[in-house]
Amino acid sequence: MPRLDPNRQLDPGDILLQQDSWFGSKFSHKLIMFGQSLTGRKAGSAKTTHVAIQCPFHGIAEASGSGTVKLSQVAGGERYKVFREVNANLGSLASAIAFNWASQANPIGYSKKGALLSISHDSNMGNMGTGRAQMYGQNAGSLTSDWADKGFFCSEFVVAVYQAAAFQAQQALTGMLSTDARHCS
Repeated sequence: MPRLDPNRQLDPGDILLQQDSWFGSKFSHKLIMFGQSLTGRKAGSAKTTHVAIQCPFHGIAEASGSGTVKLSQVAGGERYKVFREVNANLGSLASAIAFNWASQANPIGYSKKGALLSISHDSNMGNMGTGRAQMYGQNAGSLTSDWADKGFFCSEFVVAVYQAAAFQAQQALTGMLSTDARHCS
């Protein structure tokens, strides 16, 4: 996925990586940066503290530390790196799934435990990760959140949404999508 010019308009399916600095950041983001700095095997930046996905006409969908998967607006004054899926159809489908999951009458919960444990797990797909990716795909259009009883943390939510979209589009899980969503951070 290519990084976008910051002055460009966001499209449905764009992935927003919130960048933070040690000074002036929330305590929870300091914990995230500290934990990610301890795991030298993880790709990306330890300064990435949150991730969300752009939805069509409705701001962003995110798994928020405030307790649920929800729809919200991009936080003013925050710094983001924005990535766009090369396949615009897959990005649009992922955006629609994210909107559906974030609009549940009985919201999907936030997984603090999953977020904490994610830095200590191997993110290789394996059989469990493949099974979860299939479950995400099978529940892409679900109108209930019963299937998501363990909740999501932010990066897990975005990877799961894209895995569900790939499953629905009958595309192979390659690149970022070949990561176990529950163990990514």
